[in-house]
Amino acid sequence: MLNVIKHRLDVWQIEPLYREHMADIEKSIYSSTIQRSLFKILRIRVSQINKCVFCIDYHSEETLKHSETAHRMYLLSAWQESPLFTDIEKSTLQLAEETTQISAHGYWMKPTRI
Repeated sequence: MLNVIKHRLDVWQIEPLYREHMADIEKSIYSSTIQRSLFKILRIRVSQINKCVFCIDYHSEETLKHSETAHRMYLLSAWQESPLFTDIEKSTLQLAEETTQISAHGYWMKPTRI
């Protein structure tokens, strides 16, 4: 897979502490009330939005190993219409999509008059 993404930024080379920072973020998330299974599908969905083939591949394989079904993963890009996702999962996926695509759909505050 590494040969496929030569055009991508090599974060590991530019920021050697990246892996450590990401591990710290994951520790925080795993110690929160967010279900691990939900966090795993969120990583796949965000990777799909960002169109990162390496991340999609990596997170999909990892998620399949941890009891997620292939059927739900196939339907992840169309989660809004799928009955396979709970309301909590759909709300969380919506939040992840809005946050990931904030530059496309984000809102800015209009200046107020004094």
